[in-house]
Amino acid sequence: MKEDMSSIRRLLEHQVSGLMWQEVERREPLRAMLIKRLERMGISPELSDQLACYIPEDTPPQKAWKALLSLVSDQIVISKQDILRKGGIVALLGPTGVGKTTTVAKLAARAAMEYGSDNVAW
Repeated sequence: MKEDMSSIRRLLEHQVSGLMWQEVERREPLRAMLIKRLERMGISPELSDQLACYIPEDTPPQKAWKALLSLVSDQIVISKQDILRKGGIVALLGPTGVGKTTTVAKLAARAAMEYGSDNVAW
């Protein structure tokens, strides 16, 4: 009985969620489009919704997307320090195909040229 109640609850939550999303798409189509694009990029639904709320609904879609990407990029902290000079351990995070391995190879090549290949760990 407990499992059945849980199953019914999940079904109702799913249905209500779907209805709420349809209402958002109907009333705020730009916001809905921006949220979907951000989610396809791997950004959480919560953060996607928060970011999309900053873009006025009457903004043309192309300008809206550029403004949203600018908001996202403003949230990324970039160190001004030269990581080769500082040394230590560096972690590169990101989805497949964004250039993590290429970046590591370039950093290793620069470090090898500056400090010698014996001082570079891979």
